[in-house]
Formats: sequence, structure tokens, C-alpha cells
Amino acid sequence: MADINNFGKEHLEDEEFTNKNSGNSGEKKNIFNIVIIMMIIIGAVIAMIGYALIRNTDTEKYFKTTTINETYDIDDINAFDIECGATDISILKSKDGKIHLNAEKIPEKSKVSVNGKTLSIVCEKNGDFDLSFWIFHWNGVNDKITIELPEKEYEKLAVSAGAGDMDLSGVSFGEIKLESGAGDIDLESVKCDTASVRSGAGDHKYTDFTCSGTLTDKTGAGDTKAASAKLGGFNSSHGAGDTNFTGRIDGNIKVSSGAGDVTLNLENSSSDYIGKYKMDISTGAGSTKVTYNN
Repeated sequence: MADINNFGKEHLEDEEFTNKNSGNSGEKKNIFNIVIIMMIIIGAVIAMIGYALIRNTDTEKYFKTTTINETYDIDDINAFDIECGATDISILKSKDGKIHLNAEKIPEKSKVSVNGKTLSIVCEKNGDFDLSFWIFHWNGVNDKITIELPEKEYEKLAVSAGAGDMDLSGVSFGEIKLESGAGDIDLESVKCDTASVRSGAGDHKYTDFTCSGTLTDKTGAGDTKAASAKLGGFNSSHGAGDTNFTGRIDGNIKVSSGAGDVTLNLENSSSDYIGKYKMDISTGAGSTKVTYNN
């Protein structure tokens, strides 16, 4: 006959062993999360230091630059494709019925062309000096590109910059795709069908922003703030940074943050997220708060 006392003792010892292993596993997971977050923050700091060095360097002394001013008819252009290194880019509402391009201090070998109905701008490096590391790319020049657009919905805007701020105001596109290694991105009174906004380091700001489809918002280190926004879905991911959204989302919500608070002030009723839409929020370190307009 089995010794009941010995069985109970062995069972308790097994439970203690399992609990110890579970505790060790949790501790290892927390340490791993902290290491990942620290790596993201350190990388972002390096990128921002490099960005600051570029912004405060008199590049005209060492690199040949050029200025381009062009005007186009509204019917000739329907899409925009921009690829540059250290570049501040502004897309604004035009004061007249013409499309205006003003590119200042861009590398001398840069190319501006119209292919079909797409205006293409490629800031070619001069070849004298090129510094590349991580997500950061410096072609030695601090560019400034401004495009003014008459009011209509354009097909697509695609912008890729190694570093620099991006500002969009009073414009409308079917598709928006913005990518920056380091720099802030600001969209105000902008309309679109879908949007993807990504940066290695930098804050994202959306004011009076309307997107009938999903807004994909991702940054390695930086805050996202949206006010008076109306979206058809929201997919946001941060390595380190807060997410603060105020507005309406008629679609699925997925927000993840390694380190940072998540605050959603929704104009929706809470019933919208009981069966109709899905909501998935996860944070490694930070608080979560969701309010509804019930």
C-alpha cells in the first residue's frame, strides 16, 4: 500500500519546483524586455545626436548644392515619390491652382523628373563623403523640400528620408507612406484612404486627421499623439514612447509598446468593441487607459 504521507510530500515538492521555475522564467523575461528597451533607447539617442550634428553643420562649405524651383499644372501630376538623405520635407496647400516645387540646398546631382503623372525627387549623394550607420544615412547635405498642392485628392505620396522633419498640412491622398530614420512627423488637416507612418526615432502628431482605412503608426523611440482624428483602423507600435489618441476609430485597434503609456479617448460607444471590432493593447512597461463616449 502506497505511503500517502510520502505522496503528499513529493507532490508539494513538485509544486514548489514548478513555482520556482515559473518565477525564474518570469524574471528572465523581464530582464530580456529591459535589455531590448535599453538597446532601442541607446540607438535612438545615437541617431538623434547624428541628426543634430547634421543640422548644425555648414554643409555648403564642403558640398556642392543646388536649388530647384518648378511649377506644374494640376492635371499633369497625380503622385509623388521622394527619396532623400537628411531632408526637411513640407507638403502644403497651394495658394493658387498650380503645383509648386521648391527644393533648397539639395545635392547638386539630385534628380527631379516626371514619369507618367508621378513627380519623382531623388537626392543623390555627391560622392565626396558618405556616412551610414544603423537606420541613419547622411549624404552630407541638409536639404529642404517644399511642395504646394492645389486642393484635390492625389493618388499617392511616398516619402523616404534618412533624417529630417516631415510636415503635411491641408492636403489629401489616396495612399500616404512616410518613412524617416530620425525626425518628427506632423500631419494636420490631412485626408487619406490608408496611411503608413514609420520612423526610427521621432514623435508623430496627427491633428484633424481623417483616414477612411487603417493608419499604421510605428516608431522605435518617440511619442504618438492624435487629436480630432477619424480612422478606419489603428495599428500602432512603439519600442519606447507614449500613445495618446483622441477621436473615433471605426475598425480594429492594435497598440503595442515596449515602454510607454497608452491612452485612448474614443468617441465610439463601448458596444463597438464588443463583437463588432477587435481591440488588442499590450505594454511591456506602462499604463493603459481607454475611455468611451457612452
